[in-house]
Amino acid sequence: MHKRTILLSVSLAVLFAGSFVARTLLLNKDKLHGKPCVDTDTAGTSAPSDESKPAYTRIVSLAPSITETLFALGLGEQVVGVTRYCDYPHKAKLKNKVGGYYDPDNEAIVTLHPDLVVLFREHELTQQVLQTAGIEYLMVSHHSIGDILQSIETIGKQMGENSVAFRKAEDLTAELNRRIAAVQEKALANDPKTVMISTGRNMGTGKIEDVYITGRDGFYHEMIQLAGGENVYQGHVAFPVVSNEGILRLNPDVIFDMVPDLGERKLSKQAILAEWQKLGALRAVKTQQVHIFTEDYVVVPGPRFVQLLEKMHQVLHPNYENSVEDES
Repeated sequence: MHKRTILLSVSLAVLFAGSFVARTLLLNKDKLHGKPCVDTDTAGTSAPSDESKPAYTRIVSLAPSITETLFALGLGEQVVGVTRYCDYPHKAKLKNKVGGYYDPDNEAIVTLHPDLVVLFREHELTQQVLQTAGIEYLMVSHHSIGDILQSIETIGKQMGENSVAFRKAEDLTAELNRRIAAVQEKALANDPKTVMISTGRNMGTGKIEDVYITGRDGFYHEMIQLAGGENVYQGHVAFPVVSNEGILRLNPDVIFDMVPDLGERKLSKQAILAEWQKLGALRAVKTQQVHIFTEDYVVVPGPRFVQLLEKMHQVLHPNYENSVEDES
């Protein structure tokens, strides 16, 4: 699989599976090191109230969705470091690189002299390094839609309740909630279509095999339900890998294939659809309900998740017009 789909399929599985263990270890480390760590429950308590003075001027982000959130809150100028995968918005590409999601370059982070690092609980080793170096960090989660919304509020609050970022956070969460509610209002409750989301697989081989699909945990599953569908996978694995035989047994009504790096792969939508045609017995293939989503935001659990939600709703309920609010 290509780097972006590898990042999605594996990192989300790790992210969702390790939250409780990571929190336990973190609490123990706080007792040992005593360094300031800002959790989502206490965020904002140390931020200055003078909006003319930024609470933080050198921020490092350790995930694409975090970077997207920081920029959405008008904090792009304060961001001095991001991961190699942080490519939205365009200005994020110009920032110093501090490794990847799995392998953050802790030395590069410290060298940037950040006054705040925003990360996930699962970045345990980096948390230890930051505690030792006396660098403040803020932990957020993007496990669910609720987490994404909470992280926006948490970061805004951390910047100070009189800050521009705080006001932007309030406006952004209100807008996202409005759009979610609009989708829910339109979603049909009766006879929901079964949906399978492919989040990663080998492409360009001419066949479908070993496909990572979304389980019943995390924001993809929530979006299927909000859009008025039903997750075809009923098991308990976060991101199971299924063979073509397994897909045939699931036999979904609709398939969403997430391919944000289509151009990098030098493939076309037609080529991807041709691979799915090899499973001609599938209900989704028979009814031409295999949909290839190529936008970059479809694999980033950041503020733009609502655009994916609206696209999914439009597919599941095509009779509703103008259900997608286009954004640049």
